[in-house]
Amino acid sequence: MNKFLEVKSPEKKILRQQYQKARVENRWFSGVGFFTTFSVPEGVARLSTRSTYITDVRGKVNDTAVGFMLHIKDGILKFLEGYTYDDPWPDKIINYKLWYTNYDQQKK
Repeated sequence: MNKFLEVKSPEKKILRQQYQKARVENRWFSGVGFFTTFSVPEGVARLSTRSTYITDVRGKVNDTAVGFMLHIKDGILKFLEGYTYDDPWPDKIINYKLWYTNYDQQKK
């Protein structure tokens, strides 16, 4: 989550505020990834974009290529999805590296 939210922008500021107030509602593993759903309390600022997703973070976990997708629904954080590209998700994370797929994001 931190990699998604570290970029300085008005939208990411709102998402950071939501994340600070959110609680993890559910977390489950599919074998090739995971889903973490969030519950954001009423009264927290919402994005004007109703529903979208952010996919600009990729990485490696124990030398396995991974990607991440942050889903926004009705202007609030809904869930984070982490996935591999057909490999099993590692049972134990020994090391990882994350990066942006959007070059402009890397410079901020």
